[in-house]
Amino acid sequence: PSAALPPHRLDRQQLRRMSATTPGGIGGVADTLSVSLNTLRVSVGRLQRQHGPAFWGAIIVGGAIVLALGGVLGLAMRGPSDSATTRKNARKQVNQTLRQERDAFLDEDGMRLALEATARGDGEKALELLNARATKFKGNAHFHYYMGMAHRTKEQWPEMLTSYEQAIKLDPRYRDDEGIFADVTARLNTRKDEDAKPAIDLLKAQLAAAHPDALAALAEDEQKTRTQKRALSVLRDTKLFDKLPRWRQLDIELLHAHGCQPHRDVIDKMVALKDPKNLKILKKYSAKPRSGCGRWIKNQDCIGCIRDDLASAIKALEPLAPKADDAKADDAKADAKQ
Repeated sequence: PSAALPPHRLDRQQLRRMSATTPGGIGGVADTLSVSLNTLRVSVGRLQRQHGPAFWGAIIVGGAIVLALGGVLGLAMRGPSDSATTRKNARKQVNQTLRQERDAFLDEDGMRLALEATARGDGEKALELLNARATKFKGNAHFHYYMGMAHRTKEQWPEMLTSYEQAIKLDPRYRDDEGIFADVTARLNTRKDEDAKPAIDLLKAQLAAAHPDALAALAEDEQKTRTQKRALSVLRDTKLFDKLPRWRQLDIELLHAHGCQPHRDVIDKMVALKDPKNLKILKKYSAKPRSGCGRWIKNQDCIGCIRDDLASAIKALEPLAPKADDAKADDAKADAKQ
């Protein structure tokens, strides 16, 4: 209330918030309802163990029906949203549900002790506890997830990847798991190609399609050149690179270009595209120090041959960039019209 916004401006602000957070289309509705019902299923299991199934089970199942109907009606009344935002929100919900289910699984025979050993860094004890229960839980995806964590603690990389792959096969939701993705992509930075190959194969077969934006970010990471190159290889081999926005493709191509002319070619494409989103990387390149290259003294400009091209591209794209005052100007026009 203290902001004293005119009603039409307040309405626009609310619509922007809704469009940024609402799952779009039937797929978004299905994802949201699936995650909600999985969460309720976990709650039912806990309450049944604590209080018996009859009374509490009836309450939760009744609540599931109400939430499902309300979710369908509520989401159906809202408009579509950006697909990347929808994917991000859906993945976040899946990860939350998996964490809840794993937490409930820890109440099973000795599992909490195994996780505590892993958390202490005692991978040997964790694997001892887990292997003793391998037959009992061989069909449980969460068990194989914890096996992967224990193998990671012992730096048993092939075994870690095998365990994660088994978790994904038993429960495909694990393709969206951020922890598995982080552990697998960490292997991209290993020195030998043959050591990185199992992780690359798992990414291509199971994980890449669920994490295209995260892979693109790795392909842009100049601090880890091995990861950068291998992430781009995965994107190209899976054809996911072609599905990235064109401006981001060019960002990545500039980072992976070698030599003066290949850099110029990418910069020319950026100018032709006329997308101001490329300004960030152009300015980043332009800000690089004017020394650091050279065989002995390292006093040569690493990008000296393209500095003029960078300056021209920045000059061409800067007028296309949205200004900070644009939103205020739009609001002022709307106020005057009102």
